Amino acid sequence: MRATVLVLFAVLALGCNKAEPVAVKEEGGRAAAPTPTPVPDKGKPEATFPPDSWTHRDLADHLGKKGVKVEVSNAGIFDKPERPAAWFESADKATVIVFLCTDAKAAREAAGAETAGSFAFGRFAVCNRYGKSESKDLTAAIKKALELR
Repeated sequence: MRATVLVLFAVLALGCNKAEPVAVKEEGGRAAAPTPTPVPDKGKPEATFPPDSWTHRDLADHLGKKGVKVEVSNAGIFDKPERPAAWFESADKATVIVFLCTDAKAAREAAGAETAGSFAFGRFAVCNRYGKSESKDLTAAIKKALELR
């Protein structure tokens, strides 16, 4: 009877604090106190990916780990102080231009101003600059490696 009362109390207590249900353990024929469910700290902002500190080289290294190997070089003529640009070139000489924008919104705008298939990833705008089929393939491979749809 006492175990039933403890189990009932535990169920009611869990219902009152809106926590996720927790299994009640039995120890030697007696109900043990349930383990409290940790409450996430809602005061901290969620981490963004990719981090704002990433450079073109960091993105290229990440792509390499995902199977898309690219060489990074300066895209000087397209470089702007608020939006540095780099060429990403694959082994088969396909190239895309990658802009590092001030924020994700600027990256979406930059990608939207380019040819079809261009896309934003965090602060990066990955652009199929000239619409060549090799560049379209590299852009698609990068997008797939970043697990974007």
